[in-house]
Amino acid sequence: MTKRELNDLRDFIEQIFNDSVAGKLEQAAIPIGVLTETGKSFLENLSGLDFKEEVTFCLHPDDLVHIYKNHYGLNENDQSNLISLVDEDIRKIADILYHPDAVAYLGEDKKGKKFIFFLESEVGCFNLIDVYAHRRGKLTVKTYYHTKKGVSQSAMNFLAQTSETYGATLSVANIPILLKSK
Repeated sequence: MTKRELNDLRDFIEQIFNDSVAGKLEQAAIPIGVLTETGKSFLENLSGLDFKEEVTFCLHPDDLVHIYKNHYGLNENDQSNLISLVDEDIRKIADILYHPDAVAYLGEDKKGKKFIFFLESEVGCFNLIDVYAHRRGKLTVKTYYHTKKGVSQSAMNFLAQTSETYGATLSVANIPILLKSK
């Protein structure tokens, strides 16, 4: 993906977010790109899952409204641990999905959906995206937040909590480009 394509994707994601919050979108998943071949192999090795030949990254208006109502601006519901998201954070969804600094696979939730966290380290804190893998060959962003904790502290807490519950696996080495334009 070129710099221009990545910037166009940032603009597109910001527009989808704003339209979702304004109630202008129907309740259907919106494709924003596809998983690269190397990204597919990487996630299959990390998770043990078998993905379909083409896996689409999607945003769903309901999930974007959830992000807005729980983590954006004055709506942040955990002010002691999280930093309120701003427009630039929404635009960073593209960057995190494109090439995250760390990826953790957490197994299945109570409803049997497979899910993966994409993590991007920042100076002193993490941006975290919770992504669900669906059987139909889609990866959907479910929620997104920005922690106040330092990178190493967040990583240790994250792994301790999730490995006990789910048997989490985390990779921070040799993460390929995951997202490409369709």
